[in-house]
Order: sequence, then structure tokens, then C-alpha cells
Amino acid sequence: MKILNYTFALLLLTACCLLLIPACRDEGFTTDSDDVLKFTTDTLAFDTVFTQVGSTTEFFKIVNPHNQNIQTDIMLAGGESSQFRMNVDGISGSSFSDITIEAEDSLYVFVEVTVNPDDNTQPFILEDSILFQTNGNQQKVLLTAYGQNAVFFNNIEICDTTLRDDLPYVFYNVVYVPEDCELNIEEGVRIHMHRNARFLVEGTLNINGRVDSMVTFQGDRLEQFFDDKPAQWFAIELLRGSQANVNYAHLKNGIYGFLMGSILTSDFDIGDFTAENAPFLYLNNSIIENCFLSGISGFLSAAIGTNSLIHTCGENNLQTSFGGAYGFTHCTFANYGGTVNHRDPIISVSNAIEVPIDENTLQVITAPTDLSFQNCIIYGIESEELAIAPQLEGGDAISYLFENCLLRTERNIDTLTFVDCIKNPDPADTLFVDRIERDYRLHPLSPAIDLGSNSVDFPPLDFDERMRPNGERPDVGCFEFYEE
Repeated sequence: MKILNYTFALLLLTACCLLLIPACRDEGFTTDSDDVLKFTTDTLAFDTVFTQVGSTTEFFKIVNPHNQNIQTDIMLAGGESSQFRMNVDGISGSSFSDITIEAEDSLYVFVEVTVNPDDNTQPFILEDSILFQTNGNQQKVLLTAYGQNAVFFNNIEICDTTLRDDLPYVFYNVVYVPEDCELNIEEGVRIHMHRNARFLVEGTLNINGRVDSMVTFQGDRLEQFFDDKPAQWFAIELLRGSQANVNYAHLKNGIYGFLMGSILTSDFDIGDFTAENAPFLYLNNSIIENCFLSGISGFLSAAIGTNSLIHTCGENNLQTSFGGAYGFTHCTFANYGGTVNHRDPIISVSNAIEVPIDENTLQVITAPTDLSFQNCIIYGIESEELAIAPQLEGGDAISYLFENCLLRTERNIDTLTFVDCIKNPDPADTLFVDRIERDYRLHPLSPAIDLGSNSVDFPPLDFDERMRPNGERPDVGCFEFYEE
């Protein structure tokens, strides 16, 4: 009996030991001082960030290359006062203890930065680091960002004001130039539009850039990722009765470049839109590029353009609707797609709209339309880059003239509306220096060379402020060809 009791006790003790083994055994964490972490970068760098505007999120990975789990303590060196913010594996904070990274596994660290304003006018450098304490070793990943102070306009009316090139300007929500007010923007000014901001002009806008110091409009995200992303901001909106005198402006990455012809109130009648209150745009020596929809979109509006380049738009480079008057001389309209899909013609013209009479009835009404293109290039990858709506019976006329232009079209150009134009030159790839790189200066073999008329009133200097020939035929488009 004693033997049986002894045997039973021994078996019971053995079973208990077996049950306790998982709870008491080594969890497999390496504590070897030679075992350290690896990182996918040693420096996490941010592009320029405006004061008060959060950056995009950057990240790196912590890698455990060992065949055992490893533990580490993680700390933002600047602590709670740092302008950088850290998120480790989905949890925000400035310090973390005993973070486990399983054998041969990794986890993510996400970082953002917000820059506090000071009195610097030039970009400045922000630095911090993330520290890792592992098995008695300290490792770190450096954090660097360029900060830039700015002048912020937020829900503001601007009247009889001049913006100068001291600091960049960031527009938030609504920035409005009322009727009978004037906004002057001097050379070199950089205007950054926050997403969903509206820049409304009902008075007069004067943009006074220079060839080597253009006025720029773009989004307020300055990271390299956003360099060529369209739809970062809405448009310069020229309301009815407004006027814009634009010299050497560069508009990029908007939904539109200029959106013309709207009215502020929602309580309006179609009779409120007249040729007398049409907004007027004088566009000279300017670039509009990479718009999600149209470079210029006008509703019963008026525009005169010279020496300007409009390229890479998702819908039309120029869209006119419900009449208006538009004239362009020595302009280049190019669209080969790339950052936006190019499916619609470069030029789209219509003078008819549908107006509801009652719940069940729509009435088509028209307005007179007058367009002229002289010494221009209109070229892209679509076989037809001119969409001109047909004349509606009994409606107002669409009058247009293309004179000494190089075109991509399937239209018959042996008509009175096309004077000394050529279409679809072969080979087309000698038209520009490098359309892939968006260099729309003329190739040495370009068919645009000497195609222009010297009988039109053309600007004596091209976009680059080089002389056009006096008394000879100029090149078409905004650039005159010069041998380098």
C-alpha cells in the first residue's frame, strides 16, 4: 500500500512539473548585447513644411533579424515638446517600454511634424531623433524637416492690397477680392492654396511676375510626392464683372487654372449673365499645367492670351460654354496625358445651355461666341483636338478663326475658318524638344518654325523674352526657336 501511495505521489509530481514547464520556461527573448535592431533608414527626411500646417506621414520599419524575440524601449528624444509626432505599431506616444518584436519580424513607426512659427523668413531645419534601447545598446533614427514661415489668409476679404515676395502666402477657406477692390501680386510671390480653399475675385486682380521671377499658385503640400499631383486646389475664380491682368504667372496642380463666369448668389436668373458683366482675363507669358479638369473654363466670359503655355489637363486645356469672346496669339496648347488622363479635345467650344422652365421642361438657349487663334499650336495625342459644337438652328452664331496655326485635327482645314494652317505634321515627335519631359520649346526640325504670320499684331518677344524676327515670319506657339 505504501508502494502504491509512493508511486501515485511520484506520478502526480511528474504531471505537475510537466504542466508547469510552459509557464516557467524561457520565453526566447535574446538578451545578447551583440543582438541589435536594424532599420529601413537611418534618417527620416521631410520636405519643406509650412508653419502650423501638418506634414504628410513618413514611416520606417524596425527589423528584428534574429531567430529569437527581442525587446526594446523606444523614445522620441525631444519628448512631449518635440515638433515631431510618433506612432509605433498603431499607438501614438513619445515613449514606449518593452516593445516586443518577434523573431525575424518587423513593425512600423510612423512620424509627422508640425512647425511652430517664428520670425525666420528663410527655410530653417528642424531635427530630432527616435532612440532605441536594446540589450544595453542605444540606436537611433534621425528626423529632419525644413520649416517655412508663411502669411496665412483665412476667410478674409482683400481690398486695395499688394502682396510682396517676403514670405509665402497660404490661402485657407475663402479669400475674396470684392467688387471695386484691387489685389496686386508682385513678382516672385508664392501662393499656396490649402485643399478646398476658394480664391474668389469680383474686383481686379493684377499679377506682375517676371520671366525669372514668376508668381506661382499651387497646393500647400510641398513634399516631393505632391510635385505633379493634380486637384490639390480648386481654381482662381473670376466672378462676373471681374478683371484679371496676368503677367508671368505659373498655375499648377489645380482642378482648374482659371474658372470664369460664376456669380456669388445662388438666387439668380440666366438673365443675370450678360456680355456686359463678363469677366475679362488678360493672360500673358504664363503657364497653366497639370489641371485635373480644364486650364481655362469660361462661361459667357472673355479672354485674351499671348505667349502662354497651357498643357496637361484632364478635360480641356480651354473650355468655353454659353458664348463669350476669346482670342489667343502665340500660345501653345499641348496635351499628351501623363499625370492626368487625356481623353477630351484640347479645345472645347459650345454656346448652348439647357435652362429649366418648370419641373418637366428644359429650354435650350444660346449666346454669341467669337474665338480666334493666331500663330498658335494646338496639339496632343488624340486624333481630334478641336471640339466645336455645331450651329443650332435659330440660335446665336459660333464664329471662329484659326490663322497660321499648327493643329491636331481631322477637320477639313481648306475653309475660310482655317487660314494658312497645317495639321497632323509627320513626324510629330519633332514638334517639341521633349514632350515626355514637358519641354515645349521647338525642336530644330519642328514644323512650327517660320509658320507664323507677320501680318498679325504679335508680341515682339517670346515667352523667354527673346526677339521674334522683325519683318519675317515668326515661329508659332509661345517659344521662338533659337539655335543653342
